Amino acid sequence: MKLIQNLIQSYLFSIVFLCSAGNAFESHWIDRSSGVFFPPQLKELITVNQNFPAFWWNFFVVEEPTNAASLCQELKQVSSLYFTRVECETDVADYQETVRDWARDLWVRSPSLSPEQFQLQLNAVLTQASLPSTNESILNLLRLDPFSTWKELRLKAEQRMPTHLVRLHGYLRDPESSRTVIPVQFKFPPNQTDRTAELMNHLNRKWPDPILIGPHSSNLSNESQIKKDMNQVSFFGALFLALSIGLIILVRRNRLLFLLPVVFIATGLSSICTILVFGTIHGLTFAFGTGIIGLALDYGFQAAFNSHQPRIWRSNLCGLMTTIVGLTVLMMSSIPLLRQMMFFAIVGIGFSFILFFLFSKFFPASFQAKPFRIQIGSPLKKWKIVLSTFLLGLSFCGIFIVKPDLNMSQFDFEPPLAQTLNRWMFSVSGGIAPLFELHRTDALDETEREKYWADQKGYSVENYAQYLPTLSKQFSNLKSWQSQWPDLEKTLTNTQRKFFEPFLKNKLSQAPFPPAYLYPLNHQDQWLTLWLPHTEKEEMEIKQAFPKTASLREIVSKFPEVLGHELLWMAPISLLLATLVHVIYFRKLTLALIALLPFFTGMGLLYLAKLCLGIELSFISMIGVIMVFGFSLDYGVFATDASLARADRPLFNGYFTGIYFAAFATGVGFLPLAFCTHQILHHLGQTLFFGTVGTFLGATI
Repeated sequence: MKLIQNLIQSYLFSIVFLCSAGNAFESHWIDRSSGVFFPPQLKELITVNQNFPAFWWNFFVVEEPTNAASLCQELKQVSSLYFTRVECETDVADYQETVRDWARDLWVRSPSLSPEQFQLQLNAVLTQASLPSTNESILNLLRLDPFSTWKELRLKAEQRMPTHLVRLHGYLRDPESSRTVIPVQFKFPPNQTDRTAELMNHLNRKWPDPILIGPHSSNLSNESQIKKDMNQVSFFGALFLALSIGLIILVRRNRLLFLLPVVFIATGLSSICTILVFGTIHGLTFAFGTGIIGLALDYGFQAAFNSHQPRIWRSNLCGLMTTIVGLTVLMMSSIPLLRQMMFFAIVGIGFSFILFFLFSKFFPASFQAKPFRIQIGSPLKKWKIVLSTFLLGLSFCGIFIVKPDLNMSQFDFEPPLAQTLNRWMFSVSGGIAPLFELHRTDALDETEREKYWADQKGYSVENYAQYLPTLSKQFSNLKSWQSQWPDLEKTLTNTQRKFFEPFLKNKLSQAPFPPAYLYPLNHQDQWLTLWLPHTEKEEMEIKQAFPKTASLREIVSKFPEVLGHELLWMAPISLLLATLVHVIYFRKLTLALIALLPFFTGMGLLYLAKLCLGIELSFISMIGVIMVFGFSLDYGVFATDASLARADRPLFNGYFTGIYFAAFATGVGFLPLAFCTHQILHHLGQTLFFGTVGTFLGATI
């Protein structure tokens, strides 16, 4: 019985450890996938773990071995709902489908036996079946697979099992840590987190804090944390909004409250447009809503505090154009998330601008506010000049010194315990990441070459050819059985016919395609080849022989290259186009360059925060820098216009009053993100907050 238990266990374990390293929103329209992070040239390869069941393995880790049995029983009770396999206290009955398909495909895998060989094998099986120790599960297996082809399947698998763990009573145990591992293969891909959450909620009611690691667990952890963070953002956002309203009432500028419904409407319209264009709106794009509100308020504040100045809408239009120019260039990125975010921002700001303009024309009384008397030539001004100059210098140095971390690991949130166990699991599974390659159905002959090369080298590979020969060979084998079958059938006794009925019932018929034993390697018209190198030397030789193979880790590492290359040309083009808009507006190059200074002081403060406070700059931080670029240009235009009109004191005060209020609203809009736990939202909040403060300092010199 132990031999039978090891049969499919061994086969499946050759794939089990591939996943060891690896409902935010319930709305139908909100995207929860990770595919939007990746450009088209990488998306198919990176999302392979979502498509192929070979990657749908996860692991329940039990620290106390005595608790493993009760968890095993609980998992088996819900197995039909959630799992294809549960690897603990296994019985051959758990793998009937795989064994049945494997035995049924005997006709296409191997050529026909002679009548003498045929009879010898059947009689040997009948003798084994008559032994008292043979239980019902083994009898069923013998009746289904009289040629014991399952031994071949087991042997193939055991040769490729890359683990240092010990199999004991159907479990995997680590002798050093005494941990017990129960591998489970889910019936659904990792991105269906609602079903994973349903399972974990069920287990939590009977099993306190079950520890699950793997792709399904990772996806659930990410979305659960984003959901918690977004609830927190909503709470703090509402709190800060209430404080902002209180401040407006306190300073007796109550009419400014009319600005808020306008940006709420504009943000809602932007969300609708984004859904219409992209089909859905991603959760991270939606998180930009509070920031867009603060950014769009720039034009409303300036219109309210400068309502008596007809040129204010020219200033607003220049600010809008420079922002849109920069965001439009960045919308040309090959990264879907970046394109969607930029579209959302452009449409939201555009709608806000139009609505502010219309409301100011049709309801002018509601869009008027008295500016503050801002003291010019304050003793603090020289310190602001010194600080701003220092930040400018730091910004230009930081361009060459500070390098953001564009590693995709920033997207993956895992609790500390899960991080520790993932590293441990990767180490005990050999420490070498598996390599894979995708084949189209019409390119399966390549898998035969892979198998031949692997057999010559003695390397481990999982592919189509390891289980089935080429189509021409399958046809030849089947034909040999068909021609020989009349002679074979004549040799059958009544006892043999009755005992081997399950086998004879499927005579000369193939298993439904793809069969159960190939299910983990198939997705639609694609087939997966998995290489399981044990050493770095093996890995290097495999890559040399098959250059298209790669590990998920290597493919993910290409993401920073794609993003870095795009930023290399998009950043200077955005800056040049924004400067061009400034030149057209101010008609003087020096003024156009001065209007850019707030952006660089904002970057200077961000770099200073990184040096002094240790904040991290990641891919999402670059998106934050893009947003800082957008509103810093607005502040630069308004501050420059104000400086050109010092003789007109109300205009000067109006512009700067608007900047003060806009900076406060923008900072308050983004500050809740800095309180998030998920590193993506946390980095975004930090970048936007420090960028806003630095931009404000540069604009109010």
